[in-house]
Amino acid sequence: MTPPNARIEPFDYYAGDSNIERLLKTFRHEKTDRVPNFEYFIGQRNVSAILGRPSGNSWQLSGKDYVEMVQKIGMDAIGGNIFLDRVTSWQGANADAGGGGSILSRVPERTLLGWDDLKRYEQEEVIKPAVVNRWKLDDYFAAVEGKPIGVWVHLTLPLTLVYQAMGFENFCMALYDDLPFVEHLMEMATQDNIRLLNELLQYDFSFVHLGDDLGYKSSLLVAPEVLQEIWTPRVKRHVEAVHANHRIATYHSDGNIIEMIPTIADLGFVSINPIEALAMDIYDLKKRFGDRLAFIGNIDVAGALPFGTAEEVDREVKEHIERLAPGGGYICATSHSVIDDIPPANFLAMLKAIHKYGKM
Repeated sequence: MTPPNARIEPFDYYAGDSNIERLLKTFRHEKTDRVPNFEYFIGQRNVSAILGRPSGNSWQLSGKDYVEMVQKIGMDAIGGNIFLDRVTSWQGANADAGGGGSILSRVPERTLLGWDDLKRYEQEEVIKPAVVNRWKLDDYFAAVEGKPIGVWVHLTLPLTLVYQAMGFENFCMALYDDLPFVEHLMEMATQDNIRLLNELLQYDFSFVHLGDDLGYKSSLLVAPEVLQEIWTPRVKRHVEAVHANHRIATYHSDGNIIEMIPTIADLGFVSINPIEALAMDIYDLKKRFGDRLAFIGNIDVAGALPFGTAEEVDREVKEHIERLAPGGGYICATSHSVIDDIPPANFLAMLKAIHKYGKM
């Protein structure tokens, strides 16, 4: 949380036109009133500036404060991670809101190295099913009631859960030395995620945001043929669970994942974010895959947003919208998230430019 006596940078702006239909139509490549702006996560520096008072990051907000924030910046939905790692009572859920995700998120990072570790963690009850934070869900849906604002939820997919629990170097070695162990962990995570999805989708989410970081800035983390063997069939089950509950699935990955984009589209995802500027050429992606996927992001968090002027941010946004908005399917956003290195003045310049140049 921002300290109570911290200086709050001014953010004098109110868009007031949040509308989830704008975002959903853009996923479908339909005509809208303007290009949407959607951020997966906004850090506490900019949240505090938007609200004009000390605050946490977007995922730490109450439903009421989250709605106030998105109305000020013209964003169309609230959401994030809404699971608990360790809950002993629902009274404790309020204080512990947030947490990781699926069953492996309780394992200390880089410690699950083999079958013996797995057995020990199971005996110690470290590995337990994740818990849906219904307190937070109810708070979110109460906050948007009667407003044209959607709610989304994020769920981490199995590959990330496994390589975080194992440590990436150990994970890579196990792909060669003990692939059945890796697949066993991925199957554990998949089964827990499917259970979570079926529980979550009793709520009227606008969309489900599924995330697995598959790429470095230069290439995939894992050979594409290995991903097709151990990743694709399990992710397909996630998307099928979303579709069976009559919702749409959006996809998140950092890095250069261009070799997997046809697979991502085939799996039934409607969009990809955040399209890192140093990893992939979003204009090339639009030409090659723009009829199959919407693209979210690409305003560079290593460029003008943190280090440049408001005028430079304005020019970058203008170019993106002019080149990507025709034909639909573009949501303007950062190439990662609204990190705390971004001055509020530059984030404000980005929002104003989206709302100015994005009118359709």
